[in-house]
Amino acid sequence: MKFRLKDIEEYLEKKPNWRQVVKLLNKKSFESILENGSIEVDILPNRFADAGNIIGLAKEISALTGIKFKLPKFKFKEINKKFSDYISIECKTDKCLNYFGRVILDVKNDESPKWLKEFLENYGLNSINLIVDLSNFVMIKYGTPLHVFDLAKIEKNKIIIREAKEAEEFVSLKGEIFKLPKGSIVIADSKKILALAGIQGSKLAEITLDTKNIFVEAAVFEPSIIYKTSRALNLQTEASYRFERGVPDINVLRALEYLSYLVSKFCKGKIAKKYFQLRPIEKPKRVILRFAKIKDYLGFEIKSEYILKVLKSLNCNVIKKTKEYIYVETPLERLDLKDEVDLIEEIIRIYGYDKVPTRFPVIYKISKINEFIDFEIKIKNFLKEIGLNEILTYNFIDEKDFENFNLFINKNYSTPIEILNPISNLYKFYRPFIFINHIKTVEKNLGYYNWLKTKDIYIFEVGNVGGYVNNKINEKKNLCITLSSENLDKILIDGKSILNYIAESLGIEKFHISSAKLGTEEFDLFGFIHTEVEKNIGFIGLINKNILNKYRIEQPVLVIELSLDDLFKYFREEKYYQPIPPYPAVFRDISLIVPEYIQSDVIENEIYEVAKDLLEEIELFDIYQGPPLKDNEKSIAYHLIFRSPERTLTEEEINMVMEKIIKRLKEKFGAIVR
Repeated sequence: MKFRLKDIEEYLEKKPNWRQVVKLLNKKSFESILENGSIEVDILPNRFADAGNIIGLAKEISALTGIKFKLPKFKFKEINKKFSDYISIECKTDKCLNYFGRVILDVKNDESPKWLKEFLENYGLNSINLIVDLSNFVMIKYGTPLHVFDLAKIEKNKIIIREAKEAEEFVSLKGEIFKLPKGSIVIADSKKILALAGIQGSKLAEITLDTKNIFVEAAVFEPSIIYKTSRALNLQTEASYRFERGVPDINVLRALEYLSYLVSKFCKGKIAKKYFQLRPIEKPKRVILRFAKIKDYLGFEIKSEYILKVLKSLNCNVIKKTKEYIYVETPLERLDLKDEVDLIEEIIRIYGYDKVPTRFPVIYKISKINEFIDFEIKIKNFLKEIGLNEILTYNFIDEKDFENFNLFINKNYSTPIEILNPISNLYKFYRPFIFINHIKTVEKNLGYYNWLKTKDIYIFEVGNVGGYVNNKINEKKNLCITLSSENLDKILIDGKSILNYIAESLGIEKFHISSAKLGTEEFDLFGFIHTEVEKNIGFIGLINKNILNKYRIEQPVLVIELSLDDLFKYFREEKYYQPIPPYPAVFRDISLIVPEYIQSDVIENEIYEVAKDLLEEIELFDIYQGPPLKDNEKSIAYHLIFRSPERTLTEEEINMVMEKIIKRLKEKFGAIVR
């Protein structure tokens, strides 16, 4: 906001060094620029109530420079007629925090003088007529918007402060018609709306050159209501800008009296006796400021005499001073000074942040790494090393997502967590699983992959999930891995390999997958993941094609979701050294045709059982379903690595073991060797 220097100087006992003032404001208050007889100040929202006007800024400069502030002085006479003889006021809403009003009779409205027009032009306002211009003049001086009504245009001389009805019409000063949102505050009479409170008056009660008697309104409205109404109507004014940031009722009353004085002086108006007041003026807040508390914040002492001086410069009224504290009343116009900590901030601000010495804290405690965070970082690094991309999604899902996976969610949680005040319908539920967000990520990214030769999406995420279990919120951290490709075999093999890699990285021998069919509503293939000790630490599954169609995904999607809390139990920082085997490995491949429902994990367990200690590793490298195989069959192939830690294995030994393996698989699963 830009102020003329001469307007501020009017309220200071001597002319300040404006270059020095700008330096002090920049260092201790607000960003400021000095240019061509004006000062532009970026006033913070919490200080706009007191400093966003000429008098308030003059008080701030007085506190920083020590130049005494000059109180504005004025007097006017009242005629022997009460305001209540001309107007009655009724308030029907608690969103009007306070309301004042004066009646002024026999005014002579005219065009504004040159000095007033120049003043308004400098502050970005147009001249209307003398009475309206004087009210804007007072607003710039005191920071409080006032509104003036033509008394003759108020039906039955009664003002009603109330809330607008749904879609009630308001006619602005420009003649525009607005349909008001319910809950807006209006100033009305028995037939029409006279003003949209805190924003703009109506053309139906505007001041003209023919106006003879006026009612001057000075009010305080709930800032949030003014903000909502002005944004809903896209109608922002000088008045709404100030009301949104809060207006002290003491300043409102002072402005009312000053405008009454100006109207009597320049418009020869006769001021009716007394004024209307809805509620008593808010009392000053009383705060105890402890010297020890200031030292706690700063780390060093400031002399009590200096603290007292600063408080007085801020217009605080000192009630009592002792060796331990100062008991003060804060100035009514400072809405931001409520507690002890607010006063401490003011002391430090005026003292100067640049004078506060830098001291490093003394630490008596040996810091310790959070092992879970360390584990989480290592898991992420493991997955990045093998080519997965880390993503971050919102922790919320919408109602359609919930419906798509309702069966699976209800199997794991009794009830999902519904957000009471979601920022959007897209974030209505707290996510019970991460993979739901990943499906939407796959959908979105496939749209960008049209120009690429490959449509492979390999992503992972670590994040929080939760829901109600036995009427209590159960929140935990999960790891989700999602693989999508046009090649189904590829993601099945890669998914298995990734699980094995995680197990190996954690020191787990292997993960076990148990079949847990849920029909075909959500997953085509599905199984719970276990370790030797922990049951059901996660799940792996192919998303059903019907679900994928809802997300416009035309290629397979495999999801793996594991409880990070359960995986953490296996995390060990220490690594065991294993010497390079001195004896060579023997490699064999085996390709089988087995029933479609038999899982690879089960087959691998049988092979290990037969081969005993001679089998070092099994690697799944191919899965196939389709012609010439039957619909209920699949082809599955493995690399088998044999090695003995004690001797070199012979060809005959390996052939015998392979025969036993084939025999077991035929007997157990009816497998056919290809």
